[in-house]
Amino acid sequence: MWDLSVVDFNDGNHTATILASLIIDTGDNYLDGNGDGSGGDDYIYDFHQLLGDFDNSQNVDFIDYSLFANKWQDVNCVEPCWCGGAGCGPDGVVDNNDLTAFAEHWIDSF
Repeated sequence: MWDLSVVDFNDGNHTATILASLIIDTGDNYLDGNGDGSGGDDYIYDFHQLLGDFDNSQNVDFIDYSLFANKWQDVNCVEPCWCGGAGCGPDGVVDNNDLTAFAEHWIDSF
């Protein structure tokens, strides 16, 4: 499992790569990153980050607002989900601070 919680990603598209040359199993086989049955391929994971984009559609719209509103005033939002992402900050509560962050990205897309 990757723990990227310490990384603060800017909004946009990103790529994470695990280099096959650095991953060897107990049989001295290199990582088969693309799953073709032959080792030596890097594993590549493409993803995006957009604060307020709770449905991963690469835009912040009414669907995201609905998801945010359903979590309004929830408490005990913890990793890894943070109340479905609605708890934009790590304080554990979906509150005015999160609404401000959400509003700053309203109708953003990429």
